[in-house]
Amino acid sequence: MAKSRRVILPTEPQPSAEDRGASAVRRAFFARAQTFALRFGVSLDEVIEHLHFAQPDESRWDGAWMEDVVMVVATLRGDQHAWNELTLTHHWRLRELAHDATGPMEGALVLERFMQSIRRNGPSGPLGEYDGSRSLAAWLASRLAGHLGQRFPSGLDMERKPRTLSIRSADNVLLDRSAT
Repeated sequence: MAKSRRVILPTEPQPSAEDRGASAVRRAFFARAQTFALRFGVSLDEVIEHLHFAQPDESRWDGAWMEDVVMVVATLRGDQHAWNELTLTHHWRLRELAHDATGPMEGALVLERFMQSIRRNGPSGPLGEYDGSRSLAAWLASRLAGHLGQRFPSGLDMERKPRTLSIRSADNVLLDRSAT
């Protein structure tokens, strides 16, 4: 009677958590932000390195805000074009928040100081902490609200499409231009 042999096949090593994270970043980068990254000259390696130091919560990070991460990486690298785009895109929302909290005059000063503090110190500054787990607009509004000592305004959260500003009519009635 012949003895049966038991053959043990080698198993494939399981990827580490860091490898799985880098793989998710790669997928999001090429799916959502590749052309945006080309515009600012940001590489995949720079994005992976930034997210390594920002340490996003993997349970909340899905790569939906990869374009925002690319813009932050370019800004931290000193790209003036990226900084201009960041301020043009988000300044009006932040200005409304600051004005509502402190009034127009003080709000403008508070916002200017806030924006300087965001840009200062490069990757070790506040902008270096952006992890892409939510929109940059929501993250900036939350940071500014914290700076002002307020609760985060939920109305500024995940709105992705540009919004039109509400205006007041001559008799001081609030008109919503997006409804027309």
